Amino acid sequence: MTLPTLALPIWAELTRGWSFVCGLPDGGMVVRDLAAERILLLGPGLEPTTTVAVPGLRAVAPDGIAVSPEAGLVAVAADDGLRVLDLAGVQRYRLTHPRWRMGGACAWTSGGSLLWTVTPTEVPGTVRVVAIDPTRWAPAGMVTVSAPSTNHACYAIVPDPLADRVGVLVLLADSDGAFLSWPRWDGATVVTGEPGPDALLTDVRGDGREYVAVLGGHPSELITVDLATQAPTGRLTMSAAAEADDTDDAWYFDAFYLAGGHLAAFTREEHLLLISSDPLRPVAELRLEGYRFAPFDGYATDTPQIAGPHLSGVRRWTDTRLAAMHSDAGTTVTRLYDLGDVAKSLGRIDSC
Repeated sequence: MTLPTLALPIWAELTRGWSFVCGLPDGGMVVRDLAAERILLLGPGLEPTTTVAVPGLRAVAPDGIAVSPEAGLVAVAADDGLRVLDLAGVQRYRLTHPRWRMGGACAWTSGGSLLWTVTPTEVPGTVRVVAIDPTRWAPAGMVTVSAPSTNHACYAIVPDPLADRVGVLVLLADSDGAFLSWPRWDGATVVTGEPGPDALLTDVRGDGREYVAVLGGHPSELITVDLATQAPTGRLTMSAAAEADDTDDAWYFDAFYLAGGHLAAFTREEHLLLISSDPLRPVAELRLEGYRFAPFDGYATDTPQIAGPHLSGVRRWTDTRLAAMHSDAGTTVTRLYDLGDVAKSLGRIDSC
């Protein structure tokens, strides 16, 4: 199978050592500067607007940082507890818990109305999901989540963009897969929602009705799931994407929604595919300027046609902009790309 190739030039590059965390509602972004142990909020033109010093930031995983510009608060989940700082760097709240070996996770919902985090419990294989009310700095509710294995590797929390509901992902070690649950705030307490497939949740669609996830193992599958019913709405195996009987590539951790009803999905062999959502099928391959490239065929890439550094990950900055990362001599390099110039080609490509 030969996909059309859409070339994306580098739009900008962040200061070396700055790592992309997430986009902001105004089109800006949150980055972390581990060398200086600080979190920066950048405007749409990448100008720094706020700098928050966070001692100990080097030990915090990317999923342990959550910023609510509406509330003017930064949450940091470390291995021994959660801290909340205002944009001046003053600590406003602290939730401590016994230290655990993996990093924490946190997320805001409803524009800063609720802060969610995970904490360990005394029972192996279980974690407590806590929703915190910042108006009174007290837990609003909590629920215990039990995974099918006690061998936990790390956690992630992905918020519903339109509701007080979060996807809590427990990644299990030793190839045991993942466990996904959907706790929600019902107006009085936190309740356990319908559990999702044991898949790697990667993104929730902007309307809050669907999410995308990756199923490990063989065959490697990209799936979309109805959030209300937890029923799959689409499946795309790597073999079907490549139109090949037996493939050795696999879907990787980065898959997310873009404008126009499309998704972007990253593969283990460093291919970035543009996916049409109805039905799920690849419609183009995105070639990011400055990175190694070879046409996608579902197999391992022996010799790239265009040399460059290995692309370690791609994230959505906005619905039409991407952040791509790699490491250079141990220093993070983040390059930014704008899909605006190629968006007009998507309708024609989708119809092919």
